[in-house]
Amino acid sequence: MVPANADSVVKLDTLSGEMTRYNQWPEGLGKVEYAFAGGVFDGQSIWMVPLNSDRVVRIDKDTTDVMEHTGWPQGFTKGVNAFAGGVFDGECVWLVPSYADRVVRISSFSSLSVSADITANDSFYLYVSQDDSEEGTLAGQGKGWSSVHNLNAALVPGITNYLHVRCVDTSGPVAGFIADFTLNDGNFHFADGSQHIVTSEENWRVFTDRFGGDEGSVTAIGRNGVGSWSTRFGIDLDANWIWTRRGTDRGARFFSTPIYYSPVVVAPMEDVRITDTVAGPDITVDEGSFTRKPSIMERRGDTTIAEWCFDKFRIGQREDFFFDVMVRDTIPGEDRLVSHSLKLSYKDASRTIVEKEFGPSHVHVLSSSFTSSVDTARRVYRMGEDVNIFCSIRNLSDLEKTLDIRVIMEDIQGVLIEESFLEGVRFAPGQDRNIDDLVFKLVATNEGTHRVRLLLREDLREAGEASADFTVEDIPAEGVPVYRGRANDGEQPDIAAEGPGTPAGNHSLRLARDIDTSLVKDVPAEGLDGLEGTINAQPSPIYQGLSETIYYTVSKGTRQDLAGLRVNVVIVNPETGEARQSFAAPRAHLTGDGFAGSFTFSTGTLEPREYTACLKVSDDSDSEPRQISTTTFVVRRIEVVVT
Repeated sequence: MVPANADSVVKLDTLSGEMTRYNQWPEGLGKVEYAFAGGVFDGQSIWMVPLNSDRVVRIDKDTTDVMEHTGWPQGFTKGVNAFAGGVFDGECVWLVPSYADRVVRISSFSSLSVSADITANDSFYLYVSQDDSEEGTLAGQGKGWSSVHNLNAALVPGITNYLHVRCVDTSGPVAGFIADFTLNDGNFHFADGSQHIVTSEENWRVFTDRFGGDEGSVTAIGRNGVGSWSTRFGIDLDANWIWTRRGTDRGARFFSTPIYYSPVVVAPMEDVRITDTVAGPDITVDEGSFTRKPSIMERRGDTTIAEWCFDKFRIGQREDFFFDVMVRDTIPGEDRLVSHSLKLSYKDASRTIVEKEFGPSHVHVLSSSFTSSVDTARRVYRMGEDVNIFCSIRNLSDLEKTLDIRVIMEDIQGVLIEESFLEGVRFAPGQDRNIDDLVFKLVATNEGTHRVRLLLREDLREAGEASADFTVEDIPAEGVPVYRGRANDGEQPDIAAEGPGTPAGNHSLRLARDIDTSLVKDVPAEGLDGLEGTINAQPSPIYQGLSETIYYTVSKGTRQDLAGLRVNVVIVNPETGEARQSFAAPRAHLTGDGFAGSFTFSTGTLEPREYTACLKVSDDSDSEPRQISTTTFVVRRIEVVVT
């Protein structure tokens, strides 16, 4: 019996009629009227639905342990008379709103998850990250050491995840963080090879300014139950309160521990040493840029040697080391030596020393950070006709770039006939952009060879150039229909053709949509009423045999509803067109304005290569599905990889 105004939960034995009272509330409960509005049973625990209570409370039916959940979704404020009940769907608890502005779903359990029992003095924020230097995704938070919080967080299969805990102490006199964590999937394990870990001086790193920043030393203050904190029931009794300098430091501390993914059990490598030698008179190593500080670093003339050491390195473990070098006096087109050698040594399961050496590494010096091309729709035109121009620009850099783009048309003597200009166009790293259906008019021009040129400028410097020639015949265009641009699969062209009275140079330059039309050209613009979708594959690359997850969204656009729609994700070999995997979304979910879902599958049957994941949709009137979005991912063969 779940209390509204009562001060206890009461369990009634349906056979004997015996009643048992439970009121070991977390701090702050039992002081509010109309606290809960019913409960939900998930087969193991009773979830009490908050009406005016500020938290969800869960009670284990066997141990009577009380756990509280306060990690409300971002942007949601728990007000009064929030929820009027709930339901359990076999995996999640759904809270039904009364005055709340949304339905809230609570994950009861996830097969790819980590469970945490955690608290801190004074507050904590728990994240899951795939990069030890990035904060990651917030999984939950709590305040006040007297309350133990039980949280669940999803992990990404196939790669190393990191548990990140940001703890803040504001009031002193002693700071501390205590927790235990359990993995619910046998393919994941902690650094010690187990699926259960507690806070201690081992297996944890701590940073004093940010994740991946300045590293401190983890010190244990005492085991669960010591001092004024007393015993924090729900947390393993072997767990320690930990901090830096035994809790005498005030402020924030950033704790991290890795979670490795491996579907097979293999003995770890031991005494692992990775040695990188950077050599050359015109190369300088930025010692402040190391994302993981070397165990040893020394200089010998123009050579810098950095070495990282690990006592053990488990299968599935991934460690990324990045640092910057400055390469001076480069020559466009050269292949500049950067890393003279990269060496790996370790002891295998038989304690035999294995050594591998990877050859030198070069960087190719580009003449420009961009590739570009320009062309005309035809090679021959008549006097007075419109010339349709198509441009393509790609950012080769791994940095965002901003360009000024100029397109000009001139005769063989270089006399300007027409030009158009676009200023401050941003390019994401690796982005391709097109200028489609730009129209210039051959007014008062002579016969002979002409040229269109694409000029790129970055920060007032030349960044790239491309050109294409065409011929003008000595034939007037009178009586010849003027070509005003091509339509793209039924859509209006991106450049509107001006009338004959348009002044020279008064043409608009627009960027075509960033989409690979070769993969979606079978989708008519009006066929599915503007239906939109996205698809993403993580991780990529992935090693053969590990699990890949496809995430997708579908939004209705101008369509009235998604009901009746069929959504499929198909994994295709792009060279042969062979479909290797296919998944269908539950049609019952395809209602309302949008829908999101995911599929996780093994790559064990996929040969190492690049694959395309296609998001395909159809409705009851369509015989063939049409793809609305694609993405790619790469499957690699498992081997020792050092990058």
